Amino acid sequence: LCSMSLTTVFAYGSLCEPKVLTTMLNRVPTMQLAVLHGHKRYRILNKTYPAVLPHEDSQVQGTLLLDLTDEEMAYLDAFEGDEYVRKSVTVVREDGEKIEAHIWIWAKSASELDLQGEDWSPSEFRTNNLNTFIQGEFPNAYHQ
Repeated sequence: LCSMSLTTVFAYGSLCEPKVLTTMLNRVPTMQLAVLHGHKRYRILNKTYPAVLPHEDSQVQGTLLLDLTDEEMAYLDAFEGDEYVRKSVTVVREDGEKIEAHIWIWAKSASELDLQGEDWSPSEFRTNNLNTFIQGEFPNAYHQ
């Protein structure tokens, strides 16, 4: 038997989009809604994707991606690059259960974030930026 460790990720930006996941992983992992407390999501200046930083009295709505393989995690690490650092956090599922998950936290200067502005909007990303994002990040991917 091949023993494989599976990882849960808390996604809060482009990785919440099935189309992005399909392009990257050739599948859409099982997804569950969850909340990360003690953190805040920010727009990044001149980017279409967001960042998260620790922040008291704030919370981030996001999506758990379940059962990611080591290979998929390595791919995601490479995708997130040096702008983010992977950390382990506790998030709360809709049913109230607390789950350990991995998250990519902003690793660069906060001066690159829109600290005063509105939260990054998933629906705005989906409507205005999703296809451009996929074409920019994955120029060799097949687009429907």
